[in-house]
Amino acid sequence: SSDRGAKLLSLDGALEHPFAAGRAVLCVAALPDGVHFVAGLGSRQVRLYHVDGTLVHTFKGHTLNVRAVAVTPDGQHIISGSFDKLVKVWSVASKSLVSTCAGHSGHFGVCAVAAMPDGQRFLSGGYDKTVRVWLLDGTLENTFELHTGPVYAVVALSDNQHALSGSWDKTVKLFNVNDGAVLRTFKHHTRDVILSLIHI
Repeated sequence: SSDRGAKLLSLDGALEHPFAAGRAVLCVAALPDGVHFVAGLGSRQVRLYHVDGTLVHTFKGHTLNVRAVAVTPDGQHIISGSFDKLVKVWSVASKSLVSTCAGHSGHFGVCAVAAMPDGQRFLSGGYDKTVRVWLLDGTLENTFELHTGPVYAVVALSDNQHALSGSWDKTVKLFNVNDGAVLRTFKHHTRDVILSLIHI
C-alpha cells in the first residue's frame, strides 16, 4: 500500500503480520516456497522478505519506482519492472543481477511483468503500448503492439503458449506469445484496465 507497508493476511481476513517498508509498496509477488515474498518499492528497490517479517535482501539497480514484480515458477528468479523503462532479472540464490532488459519507452516505463510457466521466458507490458517476450538472460524474443494504449497488466496462461493483457484502451486481449496472434478481445470494461488479471 501507499501507507508504506505490506500486510500478510489469512484467507479469513485476519491480519497475520504487518511489514513496515518505509516507502510505498507498489507491487508484491509470492515465492512458491510459501515463506517468502518480494515487494517493489517507491524507493527504487526490490525487497525479498520472509513471512515472519525478516528482510532477506534488498536488490538495488533501478533508478525509478519499481511498479511490477514477478517470480519464476521454480522460485529461482525475481523479475522487476520500473518507471525507468527497464526490466531486471535477479537471482534469488546468489542475490545478484542476472540481466537488464531495455527496450520499453514511454513516460511511465514498464507497467507489468509475468513469468511464463516454462520458467525460461517472461512477459512485460509497457506504457509504450507493447507486450514483450524475453528470455531470462535478457534476450528479446518478440514485441507485440496489441493495444492502442499503455499495457497495464499481463498474465501468462498455464499452456505456456498464450497470455492475457489489459490496457488503458479498456480491453483485455487473449493472444499467442509466439506470434502475437490475438484470439479474442474482451471489450466489457468501460474504463482503463489498470490493475491485475487473474487466470483461473
